[in-house]
Amino acid sequence: MYKNYYYTKVKNSKRRWRCHITSSYFEMIVTVTDKKLLKYQGYYYTRVPSSSRRWRCINTSFCYSTLLFNDHNMLKKAPKQHYHPPKQFVQLDNGKNVTIIYMHRLFSAVSFITTLTNKLVLKYREHYYTKVPNRKTAWRCVNTKTCFVGVVLDLEGRVKKEPRCHNHPPKNFIRTCDGRYKLIKEPPTRYGFIDWYRTGTWNIPLNS
Repeated sequence: MYKNYYYTKVKNSKRRWRCHITSSYFEMIVTVTDKKLLKYQGYYYTRVPSSSRRWRCINTSFCYSTLLFNDHNMLKKAPKQHYHPPKQFVQLDNGKNVTIIYMHRLFSAVSFITTLTNKLVLKYREHYYTKVPNRKTAWRCVNTKTCFVGVVLDLEGRVKKEPRCHNHPPKNFIRTCDGRYKLIKEPPTRYGFIDWYRTGTWNIPLNS
């Protein structure tokens, strides 16, 4: 045993020992937050804080599938059936792993513009957000009368919480001569929102 892990001796070797968990059935990965996850049959598990032998599915909000090991780190109890698809991880150049959703947040472009009233506006995925008062990292959609979608950033300016779906097409800003941006107000249409909701495109009828 070394650091609460048990090892078996590798055949045809005098000095090499192999952990039980790192067999062909299990795989240990490290995330970008230096958290160790255990992969078994395509699903990932995290260690339960109050136990050194129990691992639980990383979807802790609704999945209770767990792995239980004995004193020699051998699988004692098989996990129950998962009712959700497994999460997908991608390995970075530094050897650490991130989920595909987190990688999309990590590398998604977050930009800022300044309006004619010297107001800072955040742009993310073609939608625009304004700063929430008394909140350091919270932003809310510029269409504050009907849309309550928000974006939360971390201390490094990356998207921490993915926004929900908007109930309106994206607003349009144009850049002026002084480098600031002006909001273009589109005329209301009778069927414009319905067409955008169905097809994802905002079509203004000519005979309106």
